[in-house]
Amino acid sequence: MSAGVIAVPGLGIGAPQPGEVVARRPRLRIAVRPSRRRVAGIAFASASVTLLALFAAAVFQTVLVQGQQRLDRLDRQVSQAQDRFDRLRADVAELESPERIVTVAHHRLGMVQPDTVTYLAPTLEQVVAVVSASGRSLPDEAEADAAIAIADEGPTWSQLKPFMGSAP
Repeated sequence: MSAGVIAVPGLGIGAPQPGEVVARRPRLRIAVRPSRRRVAGIAFASASVTLLALFAAAVFQTVLVQGQQRLDRLDRQVSQAQDRFDRLRADVAELESPERIVTVAHHRLGMVQPDTVTYLAPTLEQVVAVVSASGRSLPDEAEADAAIAIADEGPTWSQLKPFMGSAP
């Protein structure tokens, strides 16, 4: 053993003992400083990527703002259309009101209220004439018998309408 160095078993200090396994240290090598050219290339690439990312963010923000402006414009148009629709609905309700219709009929058209109202109910012969004139077939015997029974009792409009179909 050398002077000043004490061998401590298991700590790897000093000379190895017989039968003790010594771990090999990795080979050390000197780090080479990268060249200025390589550092400049990496710096240029980093700066280019950063500028490209900033440009992409600016383009994205521009597209986003333009889209928001379009949405705001469309929202304004929808609001104006809804207001117009509401005004037109109010106008239609006013024009369709019974009071207005009676007033216009009386003043503009010269119509007057009748003293009595008479309701007309078509006879069976009139119904048959209308159905025949429209080119439709007449009802079969069972339907005809039912129509005659109704006619004998005095028909109502709701009783005659099924035999007329879509004819007035």
